[in-house]
Amino acid sequence: MARTSIAGFHQDEVGDWVADLACGHRQHMRHRPPWQLRAWVTDPEQRAARIGAAVECPSCDAGATARARELIERLGLRPHPERGFYAETYRAGLTVDGLPHGAPRAASTAIYFLIAREAPSTYLHRLRSDEIFHFYEGGPLDVLLLGPGDAAAVRRLGTDLAAGERPQIVIAAGTWFAAELADGAAHCLFGCTVAPGFDFADFELAAGPELAARYPAHAARIGRMTRPPG
Repeated sequence: MARTSIAGFHQDEVGDWVADLACGHRQHMRHRPPWQLRAWVTDPEQRAARIGAAVECPSCDAGATARARELIERLGLRPHPERGFYAETYRAGLTVDGLPHGAPRAASTAIYFLIAREAPSTYLHRLRSDEIFHFYEGGPLDVLLLGPGDAAAVRRLGTDLAAGERPQIVIAAGTWFAAELADGAAHCLFGCTVAPGFDFADFELAAGPELAARYPAHAARIGRMTRPPG
């Protein structure tokens, strides 16, 4: 375990209090079995008093951090505007015309994408094309999907099929989405295939507050996935 500090608190989708740690991990505020809620966590003043306090993080692993750095170096990854690191690996030579995108696009594109604990979530955004996530290593990864109307879901990218994880996640064009490491995950390397192919002209970052109001059940997660103003 490594020493870190408490950066803040939030409530998850089921109302449980979770501590946000400076290392990028999160810890649920329950004692070990019988998993009783720690009494002080419901008091705003006591929560505020614990921000900055030093704690042990059982999820921190220097080897995992080194692995993320190795992936960045060996795969030639660079920072992405939505956070995380990426490298384009494929852009189809075939060009498609007559699209609602407003201009021709490559038939398909593909990238590597890495999320590491230093920035454990991406910012909410949407594309004008369909996208597919493909799991490679690390994780699992929680993907928030905000669709038409009030349709919303969290799907988990990973290989534990019995637990509901899937090695692919399809994201329809126009869906607001972002991804974050599941509790205890140090990094996640995955692939993103876009068709018609990706172009930054088709990429839109969300402001955030209007989505939190529209999807209140996911407001806490949306807050973590919203780019700070400025």
